[in-house]
Amino acid sequence: MNEKPIYLQIRDYLLDLIKKNIDNPDFKLPSEYELADKFSVSRLSARNAILTLEKDDLIIRKQGKGTFIKPGIMLDIISKDESVLMIAYIFQSNTSPLNQQIAFGVKTYCNEHNIFEVDFLNFCSKEDEDNYIKLAQKINCNGILLFPIDFETYTDDILKLQIKRYPAVFIDRKLPGLNIDYVGSNNEDGAYQLVKRLYERGVEHICCISNSAEVATSLKERINGYKKGVLDFYGKFDSEDMIESQNGVMLASAIEKKIKSWEGNCAFLLTSSGPYVYLLHILESLDVSHIDKITIAKFDDEFNALMKYMGYDTITAIQNGTKIGYTAAKQLHEQILGRIEKKETLIDCMFEENEFPDSKKNKKNTER
Repeated sequence: MNEKPIYLQIRDYLLDLIKKNIDNPDFKLPSEYELADKFSVSRLSARNAILTLEKDDLIIRKQGKGTFIKPGIMLDIISKDESVLMIAYIFQSNTSPLNQQIAFGVKTYCNEHNIFEVDFLNFCSKEDEDNYIKLAQKINCNGILLFPIDFETYTDDILKLQIKRYPAVFIDRKLPGLNIDYVGSNNEDGAYQLVKRLYERGVEHICCISNSAEVATSLKERINGYKKGVLDFYGKFDSEDMIESQNGVMLASAIEKKIKSWEGNCAFLLTSSGPYVYLLHILESLDVSHIDKITIAKFDDEFNALMKYMGYDTITAIQNGTKIGYTAAKQLHEQILGRIEKKETLIDCMFEENEFPDSKKNKKNTER
């Protein structure tokens, strides 16, 4: 029985065809459909085999015509490379800058180490996540990088990864209690540092706006960091200074209540990008003339240009997505090569601070 992954078996078959027909520039290699039928596998396995040859610059694909041997290749570079590894990257929507950076980091490491990467885009569906985990194993991926969907959900397919000791790394979100590698931002320290920087700016009042901590472990860590910072720098934590952002009407009412009770130098700390625009909309509808300055501390540099345009000072904790993706791929590679012990890596955030002395939100310089 051939224990080599099926896509490598197909690759070997195609390499034999290339060697036999290397002097025939018109020789057309079998299509994905033909290969899938010959090996009784899915088209995905056939496609992966073809993609590895394309990555090695051995073939050319002509739209509407098929796949052909690339002219001028040398026989001595054609080999049955059994060292080629294939990993699956199961990730959420790639529209946010952070997700794009993580994907870039994963791809960079894979390219540097000749690892073939198969991407599965999950639109926040637990069912899709489970199906992709099954599919990755079915097509003989050597390991899985998983950016889990919201909420700490444990399905049979995720638990089986641990039971089978299948190489896997969680990215950005932990599932506590599982003995599976994790790489993500140092969220607790990031929030703590935001509070510290607000304190150093002379901010007198801080209110944290966050989705429920149950949505993701990253939010729970940021909330913990906020609480710890407030206790360390302001001496006490008041639950009234925590607002959940899930209900828009309640959020508007809570923010208005805060604004009316505040004076001096004040700040909102946001644990995610969701409430940014809504918060600005609410603030623009309120009378803040009695407040000297409003600073907005937040994670990720989305909407910074909008904040500047509207005149708010900002402190931003920027997650290093490229380093997160690169490190996650590296840890998965280590597992595939034999590392057994669990490894958890936290990547520190970078910080960007913007102050606008002539801001319309700075009463000391310009009355609103």
